[in-house]
Amino acid sequence: MYEIEVICDHCKKEFERPLGRFNEAVKFGWKQFCSAECQSKSKSKKISKICDNPVCHKSILAKKTTSYTYCSRNCSATHNNLLRLKPFVLEKCANKNCNNFLRNHECKYCSRDCVNKSKKGLSSYSKEKLIQIIQKFQLDNGRIPTKAELGYLNRPARNIFGSWNKAVKAAGFIPNKVIFSKKFTANDGHICDSLSEKIVDST
Repeated sequence: MYEIEVICDHCKKEFERPLGRFNEAVKFGWKQFCSAECQSKSKSKKISKICDNPVCHKSILAKKTTSYTYCSRNCSATHNNLLRLKPFVLEKCANKNCNNFLRNHECKYCSRDCVNKSKKGLSSYSKEKLIQIIQKFQLDNGRIPTKAELGYLNRPARNIFGSWNKAVKAAGFIPNKVIFSKKFTANDGHICDSLSEKIVDST
C-alpha cells in the first residue's frame, strides 16, 4: 500500500499514512494525527500553563478561561493566603485632637473618650459656650436649669465636664438636689415632690 508523509495537526510532526486514508481525511475535512494520544489531546480544551504560585512555577494543563492556575490545592492555598495578607500600617486615632495610634485596626478611635469627643454636635459647644447657656437660663428664669430642660446639652456637658452637675458648678451655681430628696413649695403653697413638679404647678 502506498504511503505519503503527513503533518500531524496537533504536534506538527511528520508521519507516514496510507494514501487512501489521507484522501479520505481530505475529502471529509478531517484532521490527521500521528497517534491516538495526539488525537485525544487535540480534543481537550486545556492548554499548557504555568502554576501561578510564585514559589512553584510548574507547567500544567488548564482551561483557557481560568484566571488563576495552580498545580495543587497546596499551591492555591499558599498563594491566596499571600494575597490576603495586608502590610501592617500604624493608623492614628480618628479624633483629630488625638495623636495616639490604634491597637486594633477594626476600630477608628483609641478610646471611648475619643469617641465621645468626636460625636456630632460636640464641636459646636465649647466650655465657655456651655457655661454661658447655663448662666443665661438662670438669668431668664431665676433658677438653675434641670438636665431635662437642656437635654441637648447633656452629652456635650458630660464629655467636657464629666457630668451635668459639674457643668452647673463650673457656671458658678449649686446643682439641683436629687429628685424626691427635697420637697418644694409652689407659688400657690402646694407641696411638690420635685423641682419639676414645682415648675409645672407654678406656670
